Amino acid sequence: MEFAASVPDFRRTGKGNFRHKLSDILVLIILGRASNCSDRPGIIAFGKHNLRKFRSRGMLKNGVPS
Repeated sequence: MEFAASVPDFRRTGKGNFRHKLSDILVLIILGRASNCSDRPGIIAFGKHNLRKFRSRGMLKNGVPS
């Protein structure tokens, strides 16, 4: 999971409401794709289904990003 934290976040943090860390989003996408989720709704459903597991590892504290 350290590889996701090394990706620079170029979002404008001073201009919006950022509830989710970029590293959490990247790991969710990678694991969702590895689980054969091919589109955004599938990845979101995968995140909701495994939310307890993610939270136990300190990820997705504000829920699954939409």
